[in-house]
Amino acid sequence: MPVPMPPMQAITPQGGCVGGPNELRELVSLVKERERPDVPLDRRPLDQADNALNDLRGGKVDGRVVLIS
Repeated sequence: MPVPMPPMQAITPQGGCVGGPNELRELVSLVKERERPDVPLDRRPLDQADNALNDLRGGKVDGRVVLIS
């Protein structure tokens, strides 16, 4: 008895894009003109990775968390 093949669908991975080249040029010129604040950086030891992920999921992180060894 033959085994039926499961239905398959061809998919193409695609990225998202907001704006076009003109908007990008405008954004780059604004960034060059204006002073911008530093992104807050929270350095944590590697063994705190689970806590860092939980904090990220919980919205408790402002800026970035960097794991260090």
